[in-house]
Amino acid sequence: MKNIFKKSRLSRRGTFSALFSLFVFILAVPFWAGALIDQDPYVNNFSADAKKGFYVGEDVEFIIRGGDKQDNLIEAEIDYGDGEIYKFSLYKGSTYGRTYRYDSPGRYYPKLTLTDKSNREKEFKLDIQVEDEWQPETKTFQFSAESSRELGEKVYLDYEIECESETDYKAQVNWGDGGTESIDIVCGPTMISHEYSREDSYDIKLELKEDGGASLDDKSLRVTIRDEEDDGDDDDDYDDNDPVARFFIRTAWPRVNEEVVFTDASTDPDGNSNLSRWYWTFGDGGTSNERNPRYTYKYAGKFKVAMTVIDKSNRRNSTEKLIEVFEERQDDLMRVSGSSRVHQIVDGKYHWIPTTSIFYDYGFSNSDIRTISQWELNSYSRAKLMRVTGTSDIYYVTQSNMKRKVPNMETFYSYGNKLEDVIDISWKELGWYEENRLIKYNGDWKIYLLENSKKRRIETADVFNRHGYDWSKIAPVNWTEFASYPESSIIR
Repeated sequence: MKNIFKKSRLSRRGTFSALFSLFVFILAVPFWAGALIDQDPYVNNFSADAKKGFYVGEDVEFIIRGGDKQDNLIEAEIDYGDGEIYKFSLYKGSTYGRTYRYDSPGRYYPKLTLTDKSNREKEFKLDIQVEDEWQPETKTFQFSAESSRELGEKVYLDYEIECESETDYKAQVNWGDGGTESIDIVCGPTMISHEYSREDSYDIKLELKEDGGASLDDKSLRVTIRDEEDDGDDDDDYDDNDPVARFFIRTAWPRVNEEVVFTDASTDPDGNSNLSRWYWTFGDGGTSNERNPRYTYKYAGKFKVAMTVIDKSNRRNSTEKLIEVFEERQDDLMRVSGSSRVHQIVDGKYHWIPTTSIFYDYGFSNSDIRTISQWELNSYSRAKLMRVTGTSDIYYVTQSNMKRKVPNMETFYSYGNKLEDVIDISWKELGWYEENRLIKYNGDWKIYLLENSKKRRIETADVFNRHGYDWSKIAPVNWTEFASYPESSIIR
């Protein structure tokens, strides 16, 4: 009996303890649950693509990623800072994009306000600068024919268009002897040539056009072609003219420690063979006596490059150009713990190296990779503007690793981009990315296929599916880019 009694007493004590614990737990549940519900709503990302460099009339895209810690639907409000307010709802972990256009230049402070079911609020602010509407600078181009005009030798015409990068301009030249040709425009100095078959005076006309055919500007000049062998001139009259100094900078947007190629394009009215010496200064103390030098800058900045050309009679002429050299590309390699993906940090942005082959082609080494947390990687923005080293074409690379060539510099700047945001890649890497051919204008349901730099509307969803297009590969674009593609036939 004693043993049984002891056991019973212990059982009562254990039961009491369990009941007491349950009672405390029940009392605590409301406080514990309330504490969870009352946590502030959060946002992992509130951005406007770039935080400065926007222009009046362009689409500013606001990205919101976040929500409520308890998966509750929360109310959100964007105050654009100019009196306009937009309200919407947001779930935990969702991403929301909203575009807006500012009508006036100025500094704005867009504010995002989140409110949960317990009326707890959280605010997030941005600071953006909106500039006057951007206008592409296509200045009147320079056009001349300072070259040999002897029968049997080519006449060289050189022209120059001042613009940021290759654009959709076209040119047509009429040589005056029945010969015409169309030319793709390249920003900067360009040279073309033509050979005449008989002596005469010819009126040459070069016309600059938009891609659609509208004329922007034209230049004309007259050249006289003579047969040098029959002119009867004495040698004393051979060198009566100064040479004309000109050169090209062949390396687009060079970086520190990148080789820059300079190409002489000088001419001499008395015959190009009369040119004999060249003298270059590169603006940082460096010089060269080569005709077509290669030079490497050791630090970033803007430099004045000057070239003097001298002919056999010691006649000379000089010219100069401004070159901007950007910071050196840094090989800072990172891998998130537990992931096989390797990222390169370039100018504060992360760039994923897509294959092992490309990694080694860049001369990278596994020993240079350091392991980081996902949080540290998220502290960098994604590198999304790329070009092949030494070229001018810029490509936008989407989040899903598709590439789309930026059609012109007006489009480039309409997204708030800057030239220093463009990173260099190899031809091999550029070829790895799939072409982004499906686009739609933000806020519109219609889908377009990009084909030969034109957009073709896909008539219906059935047509879209019948052609085997992928809905996940549609990229939204702003109005400036959308309008830059001429419209072609509908896909039915």
